[in-house]
Amino acid sequence: MSNKYRNEVDVELNGTKYTLRPTFTCLAAIEEYTNQTIFQFIASVIAGSMKAHQAFFVLETAIKAAGGSVDASTLQRNMMEGGLNEVVKAVSDFLNAAVMSGDLAKKN
Repeated sequence: MSNKYRNEVDVELNGTKYTLRPTFTCLAAIEEYTNQTIFQFIASVIAGSMKAHQAFFVLETAIKAAGGSVDASTLQRNMMEGGLNEVVKAVSDFLNAAVMSGDLAKKN
């Protein structure tokens, strides 16, 4: 279950719930992996330019940042069977939480 005070979000992929946490280390890893700032990456998601391997990396990294463990093949299967809309929504929800201030997250 997510902790809004840590800007965590719960997302569901193919019926499996995951908690994602946007820590500094997680966000820095995403920037390094995508070779983009978080805001540039958000723009690429909005533009429909996010690649499947990028979505997987974001989800895997954010799940681990929340203290969860994830089996890569299970996450990949849930992404494929859940469909593109679920994947984009999960990544978008996570990125939204990442750029919101703690005070805004508490109000939502």
